[in-house]
Amino acid sequence: SLILMNSDFLLEQGECLAQRVEKASTDIKAQIDLAWRLVFSRPPETMELEQAAAFLHDQTAAFKAAAPKATAGKPAKSPGLLAMANLCQALLSSNEFLYVD
Repeated sequence: SLILMNSDFLLEQGECLAQRVEKASTDIKAQIDLAWRLVFSRPPETMELEQAAAFLHDQTAAFKAAAPKATAGKPAKSPGLLAMANLCQALLSSNEFLYVD
């Protein structure tokens, strides 16, 4: 599980999913709802939605504080996108996604 969670493939897929949900809406809760539906084929429960929103808020603040810089001619990714990519990575490496009940 740790190898999968930190694999380049999962990191890339998390970022792709984050870009997809950010294009769909500017509303954070709508983005979280879409991510949940795409990954788990169900809407998030109220507590999951609240926890995910708090996670995104905290991660975005942390990335803003770190102030990512542009490298090798590539523009820096927005703190919001980086935070959403972290959330998507967590969803894709969760037991609910990996194992069928």
